[in-house]
Order: sequence, then C-alpha cells, then structure tokens
Amino acid sequence: NSQAQFFELIIEKVKEIVDQEFRNFTLNTLLNDLDGMQTTLEHFQNDVQIAICQGEQPGLILDEKHPPCTPTKNHLVSVKESFKNARTSIETVLPHFKNPMTNNKTPDFNSDTVLLTLPMYTTAATLNLILHQGYIQFVERWKSVDYDEAF
Repeated sequence: NSQAQFFELIIEKVKEIVDQEFRNFTLNTLLNDLDGMQTTLEHFQNDVQIAICQGEQPGLILDEKHPPCTPTKNHLVSVKESFKNARTSIETVLPHFKNPMTNNKTPDFNSDTVLLTLPMYTTAATLNLILHQGYIQFVERWKSVDYDEAF
C-alpha cells in the first residue's frame, strides 16, 4: 500500500527532526551549564585575587607595586564560600554531561549525542579539577594564618 509507505516515510522524517531538535536543545542546555560554571569559577578566582590584594582578574603576572598580602578572616571566608558555591554549581550539572540522554533509549541517538557531548564532559570535569586545585593551593599557602578555622 503506497499510502501506508508514504505515511511511514513521513513518520520517520518527523522522528529525525524531533530527535535533532531534542539533541540541539540538550547541547544548548549543556553549553549554558558550562557558561554557569565559568561564571562561578570567575567569582572564585576574583575572591582569591582580592584576598591576596591583587584586585579582580590581575592577569598572569602579579603586580610588582602591590605584592601579595595576607588575607583577612573575611577574605578567607569569602574564598571558602565562593569555592563551595562553585563546587555545588559544577557538581550539580556534571552528571548531565556524563549522560545527557538518560531518558532516550535509542542506541543511535545516544551514540550520536555522546560523540557531541563527550568533549563537553571532559571540559566540565577539567573545570571541576581546576577549581579544587586552586582551592587546595590557596589553603596550603594560607593555612598558617589562624583565624578561628576560617577554612
């Protein structure tokens, strides 16, 4: 029956379009999540720079006119809170990068999507590691400063 074949062809094409739109939606959501991670990491970095008297985003080289200073208790608390916020932000969305298509059981759809999202997952996981590395380095450097256990 030619009408049934034509109808099946239409159904297949509609499924392809819907899958592509869903994939695009998923990718856009993950890109927005990466942007959110970047924002919280920038806030953390700014708090670290302010804590050591380097101002916001000083660049790669410390300003020779203003050598790093010892952070105050408020600065230590601010860095700790920024770290917690960034960590929560990243750890909340990281599972979505690992398996963004848990609701779609179509093998082809999942494999195609994973090929697109795997680099994004790698980036998100790397940002998470960089955040922890930065906080550990900060704490190691300033752990001798005792402000009633600000850390």
